[in-house]
Amino acid sequence: MFGSWNWSDSLSAWSLWNACTCNSAADHITEVDAEILAHVDDSPDDLKLGNPIMHDPVADLNELPATCEDTRSREAADICNEDSTRQGTQSSILSEEATRSPQASNPQSVSAQPASKRSIEESQRMIEKLVTSEMEDHRWDSAQTDRVLAYMDSLIGDESDLLLSRMLVRRCQEVMPEDQLELLSKTDTFCRHVQKLKAFHGICSSVCEQTDGWFTLYADSKGLQNITGRIDPADSRLLYYRAQIIIPAKMTKVMAVANEVDLMHEWHSLLTGQPEIIGKQTAHNMTMCSRMSFLGVYKLELLNDVQRYSDVENGFLAESIKSVPPDDPNFRPEVRWWNRPSTDLKNVWFACGDTHTILIQMGQVSLPFSLTQRFAKVLAGLAGNFVVDGLIKSSMLANKPNNMWESRLATDEYGYYRRLDECCQSAASMARRPSTPNDIPRVHREDFDRIMRTINMENQALHQTLATYEE
Repeated sequence: MFGSWNWSDSLSAWSLWNACTCNSAADHITEVDAEILAHVDDSPDDLKLGNPIMHDPVADLNELPATCEDTRSREAADICNEDSTRQGTQSSILSEEATRSPQASNPQSVSAQPASKRSIEESQRMIEKLVTSEMEDHRWDSAQTDRVLAYMDSLIGDESDLLLSRMLVRRCQEVMPEDQLELLSKTDTFCRHVQKLKAFHGICSSVCEQTDGWFTLYADSKGLQNITGRIDPADSRLLYYRAQIIIPAKMTKVMAVANEVDLMHEWHSLLTGQPEIIGKQTAHNMTMCSRMSFLGVYKLELLNDVQRYSDVENGFLAESIKSVPPDDPNFRPEVRWWNRPSTDLKNVWFACGDTHTILIQMGQVSLPFSLTQRFAKVLAGLAGNFVVDGLIKSSMLANKPNNMWESRLATDEYGYYRRLDECCQSAASMARRPSTPNDIPRVHREDFDRIMRTINMENQALHQTLATYEE
């Protein structure tokens, strides 16, 4: 049952990536449990499914007017111009920012610096300067719209940084004149923003929603780790699962193990060769191709696109891990003798201060035969302990002193670890941090409610923007 879940994401190192590499898993269980909690008397109910969603925010986005998907007015074309113009404008914006930054003396131009390498506060100041302080006589002109569009294009197109794009769009909705906001909303760049926003909301909704029919597939003896499942009522061969795992390590270090692809072969014993990054890698996006072999007989190849969405305010990182479709520029044909399974995972990593991380993963397993709850529980019982402990063990590798990830964390080439540190330092993250060694870190219902309120507010603002111009 867990073959698709475990193996397909072992190579990507985001799911239960190295359950297969835990040669001493049984010996490690006691160590892991001791680090989390020595004695547990109550079950962490807040780690169970969140509150029901009264309406589906993803459905709200699906119902957006056709303006964003199918049309592009002449005025919008004037805004877009050509990519070279956009990048030139973006460089000028960043250059002005560089003159006020201590990093301006750095030989490496700030214009080449990933947006994630700036703190959220620095990015907020830059956005504020972009949309307000450059207005002459407090009047917005098309040139300023060009600058906004160029910056948004760099965030969405070049860096896949939805968080900063969300911040920019919110501010534009507040201060941008209606005619200019209308033109902006009809551009390809804004459509890409909406598409990424829809994907992000979909991940959050999957984690926060509560539906009937879920049952326990696996729970450890202390009630710390659990996997629940739900059989598709229309197709009993399809099993949806939800894993909730507590990892006694800071989120930044946990994600470093998954992010440093060229180091994976050092600890992942089933990998055949070094995984390959295809195309451009950024803090929030990469396409990875990797292979593993089981007993020299079963050969598995994964070609996955990993899209990340950081949320500093709520202290979490969302991930979508999907197989690269054939029409994607990064797609590569399957190699003979290698099996390539389909991957579609939704992960949310909740920071709990600087000591713990909670992973909630949503996925599905398609089997060639019908399932019953009883049979699903038997299969999960056989694999659950091995799978969960394997994930925890690999996630804690960067917690050891003098480990091979320390220099990468210090260098932080893409600004990814700085962004994760900001998530860990947020008020929401610190509220989840255990106050004593015997406390269990939890994702509370308040966390789910706050996330859903943010999503609903964004959807309402987006609907208002697009519906107004559709009329």
